[in-house]
Amino acid sequence: MMDLRREQESTGHFMMGLWPFIERFPSFMAPSLLDTRYGRSPGDNLARRRRACSVRVAQNHVEYWRQWAAAAAVAGASAPRHRRLVRWREDICNRGTLAAGGMAATP
Repeated sequence: MMDLRREQESTGHFMMGLWPFIERFPSFMAPSLLDTRYGRSPGDNLARRRRACSVRVAQNHVEYWRQWAAAAAVAGASAPRHRRLVRWREDICNRGTLAAGGMAATP
């Protein structure tokens, strides 16, 4: 019985810890998507296509994550250390180069 409680607690910590990254992923990708211009170069075209696809896939991840959390009876806010890391990633994505933003947005 005690092991089951630990497993539920661990699942809760895992899910709450990663939720900010799952939920905010499109905001990490948006600045690098804005840095691209269709038709400027084949590399820009590819980067734009990949980032747009990633944002669409991220929406599916949010929906799956919410369903998984509901099934595991997990609710609550993320830990402050996770929120700080999310803000750091957003800062790199907003202020860094296209390459740095792409790397910071990668989970």
